Parts: sequence; structure tokens; C-alpha cells
Amino acid sequence: MNKRILRLISIMIITFGFLFGTAYSNNISITNEITSPANKTIWTYNTKGLPNEAAVAINLTNEVQSREPVTVILAIDCSGSMIESDPDRFRVEAAKDFVNLIAEDNVSHKIGVVLWKDFISGVLEPTDDLDAVKNYLNNADASGFTCIYEALNAADLSFKNASTKGKVLILLSDGYDECYSGSDFVAKARDMRSNGISIYTIGLGYSWIEDLRSIGEYSHVSSPDAMPLIFRDFATKVKISLTHVKIEYQLPKNLEPFDIFPAAVYSSTEEGNILTWFIRDMYYKQNKTLTFKTRSKNPGNYTMPTPINSTITYFVEGIKFYKDGIPQTNLKVKFRQPGNDAEEDDYIQISQPLKVEEASKIFD
Repeated sequence: MNKRILRLISIMIITFGFLFGTAYSNNISITNEITSPANKTIWTYNTKGLPNEAAVAINLTNEVQSREPVTVILAIDCSGSMIESDPDRFRVEAAKDFVNLIAEDNVSHKIGVVLWKDFISGVLEPTDDLDAVKNYLNNADASGFTCIYEALNAADLSFKNASTKGKVLILLSDGYDECYSGSDFVAKARDMRSNGISIYTIGLGYSWIEDLRSIGEYSHVSSPDAMPLIFRDFATKVKISLTHVKIEYQLPKNLEPFDIFPAAVYSSTEEGNILTWFIRDMYYKQNKTLTFKTRSKNPGNYTMPTPINSTITYFVEGIKFYKDGIPQTNLKVKFRQPGNDAEEDDYIQISQPLKVEEASKIFD
């Protein structure tokens, strides 16, 4: 092979790797394992306590730390009920901890503050002066009523001039909505999300969960001293580094999947049965576990997933596309006749002659 052809092949390999990533990249760690039974062997029928189904788990961990700046608005409830719900102002210290953790990235994140009740008592526009943010949080007081629409509207206005792709609202409250102006805060939140703003809500104590759950991804803390833990979690969660994450997992044709969690799109082709999970976004160090069970009435040695149509695809920072392979594992399915009470595990009853390849599968 001459040097010109070798050079052409090298260029093609480099180009392909640049466009589509490489199998088992360092961006995301993937494991694929049969969690039960331990010996990875099942029978075609469940008799005398022998398992006829296997449990499979695909574990994903995002190893990409985002380097993209984000704009975060902290919308802190300052209604009068906070005097009783948070007398020691844990919400203020928790929000300051969040700011400190964001600052560790050495990336120009911007944080703004909305202090709200039945009206807006204060707004700090998003800034990368994080000391100014912590100082402004000291202005949180406790009086008046609770109007979620006012908080959402003020935050939305603050996002208008945000130059970052990532926009995140964290809204904390201890009560249900008391805004009697007729404003639809659920519709307002929906419009904000459709414009690319991620909304996370925190309910404190006996808060009216449905109001907060209806506008964003909800977390609950029963005690105010637990708020720092929630805010620390959010300091990681808001920095999404993988987007459009999709897993396609193809099983051999004779393996039937069931009890799939979380829900997946299921399709059957001539090559096999395909499970497709659409995970969307993942933040740094986030773990995802996908599980299902499988069984078969056909004995044999099966490799899962099959290479055809079995991949994980995603974008890093929403820009560069990757397509990785999924590690394989093996499952053995042995034959057992329904109603067979024999003591030996591999005892079978055969009613007709078998072909050589059929016998080799059964007696393997």
C-alpha cells in the first residue's frame, strides 16, 4: 500500500473521530451488567425455583465538567410566613453557599437575585460580582403574602439581557400562591421554559407542593437547616454539560424485554428488539441507571447488546457530537421442559429428533 493511500486513510480516521467521537470516550462512563441471577444463566421456564428471567442495568455517569457560563436567578421567598418557617434565615446562608460553590469553577457565571412576596421587594440584576450577590442576599426579610407570578415575572425580565446559553431559575418558597390578581403563574412558567429557562423549585416545610411542582423540577425540604444540602446539589445540577443524550440498546431477536425503567421506546426489527431511552440533559457527575428484565423460550448463549443499533449519542456542551459504543455482557439460556420435576438442572425431555446445532445449544 503506497504512502498516499495510507495518508488518505489516516485523514479519514481522524475526520471520523472528530465528527463522531470514539467508542468508550472519557466523556461518559458506561457499564452494562446482568444484576441477577449472579451466574448469568436462566431457564426457558421457571420450574423448581430456577429463574427464567434476568435483570439488566445500564449505568451512566457524566464525566464532563461544564466550562460554559450560566446565568442563575435566585428567587427567595420573603413572605411573612418565613418568620416561622425559617427563623434562623437558613435560606440566606444556603444561597450564599451556592454562590461560593459556583465561584469555584473559575468561569464567568452570572447570578442575580429576586426577593419577593406579594410584590417584588428587591432585584439584583445578574452579575459576575459574586461578593455583591452575597451582600444583596442579606436584604431578605419576612413580611406580606406569597405571589409566585410576581417572582417569575421579575426573574424573566432579569433574564432578558442574559448572554449565556444556560439560564436557570431557582425559586424557594414555603407556601401556596396567594396572588389574587388573576395572573396565571403556571402559564408564565411554561413560557419561560419554552424560551430555554430551566426552573427548579424548592418547597420548605408545609409548602403547597402542587403550586411549586407545576412550574418546575421540584425538591422538598422539611426542615430549614437542610436547605444548604439542596443548594449544594443545585450548584452542580445547573451546570449541564451533556445534551440530547440518547441510548439505543438492541437485544438479540429471541430475548424479550419487559419491566423497563424508566420508560423507553420499544421497537422490533428483523435484527432484534430495540430499547431507546431519551435522557436529554446530564450535569457533571450525574448518574443514570436504566433497567429492564429479559427472558426467552429459546436456549442459547446471547450477547447483549448486539452491535447493530446499540449506541449512546450525545452532545458535549451542546456543540460537539459523540457516538459511543455500549459494553457487552453475556446471558446463557438453558432449556427446561414445563412440568419437569427432575432434580438435575440440565435434565430435559425431547419428543422429537434434534438437529446438530439445536442439540449443541441445549447441551452446552
